[in-house]
Amino acid sequence: MGKLSKIEKYVEIPIHIEEPKETIEHDVERDFGKTIHINNTLITRHSNRFKIWDITKLSVISLISTTDIGWGGAGQMQLEENFLYISYQERSALDKILMFDISDLSNPVHIRTIETPEYSHFFIKSGIVYLISSIEQGVVTVDANDKKTKIIDLSGENQTMFFDTLTNISKSGNIICVVSRHQGIYIYSQSEDGTYEFRSKHQPANGYSPTSMQWLIPGQQLLLIGNDNVVQYDIRDLQKPKRYKAAKIKTKSVYGTLIEREQEFLVAGNTGAKDKFTMAVLAPSDKGVIVTHKPKIEYKLRTSFGGTIKTGEPIEGVILNDDLVLIIGKYTGFFLLKAE
Repeated sequence: MGKLSKIEKYVEIPIHIEEPKETIEHDVERDFGKTIHINNTLITRHSNRFKIWDITKLSVISLISTTDIGWGGAGQMQLEENFLYISYQERSALDKILMFDISDLSNPVHIRTIETPEYSHFFIKSGIVYLISSIEQGVVTVDANDKKTKIIDLSGENQTMFFDTLTNISKSGNIICVVSRHQGIYIYSQSEDGTYEFRSKHQPANGYSPTSMQWLIPGQQLLLIGNDNVVQYDIRDLQKPKRYKAAKIKTKSVYGTLIEREQEFLVAGNTGAKDKFTMAVLAPSDKGVIVTHKPKIEYKLRTSFGGTIKTGEPIEGVILNDDLVLIIGKYTGFFLLKAE
């Protein structure tokens, strides 16, 4: 397949879903939450279960297994090696992480429930949980022995503005980046004694930072994705990070993952009065990532269970395979698009 920037249009094509009929008690069980895609496998999170799919051939998607986890919300997931970590809300806030061994995709095994302080987001690195905790007012780690350690103190920040809005955390080497929608990006690095020290903070003029993070170059170049744009940061100088001009996608909401192919990036979002899907192609430049092309998309809005046309359908996953793009909508699932 050629350059993404050469594709003028994506057109919806038929897709076959091989999934046994299941008993549904509540319509919300049909909704898609977060997704993870690795090689020929897709994992989708739902309100009370997660599903594993074979996507070797995007035009024929087949269900491998369904694992019930109880009503714990449709929040974050992360995969490290063969271990799947799932955020879980038992009370009024996220307070657990469920850990599954998915070595056998047809039979995931629950091996651990990680008890945590209430948190808004987590990140897994080498089996260690890093989470942003509103109760602890900082970043807390949880190790394999359930030992909890507060490594970053955020008690001096505006608690409502920081913890009650979207946040995220990522780690590369000895660097930890924390981002808050209203408070901006915070950069910390680990000292020789193992403690983390504050290095710098940057808050954009409009006060709204994208909160999905993706490393362009690990430990050096970071992308913030969300809202209607993608922003590149150069953090090689930890005390003076450089923020490049935002690449404006001009959408209402950008899905928080960019797909890379041959030094270009594909990003998807929602736009327009009916919040229809849109895509954009970005490329690196000496001015940071920039938008180079916006292909057209031809597809039909769908009727969800109950007969309602779903406008404003958030994107929960995007997969690129040769000349095919699979978009996963929150309410009606899989949309398969072919480049023309």
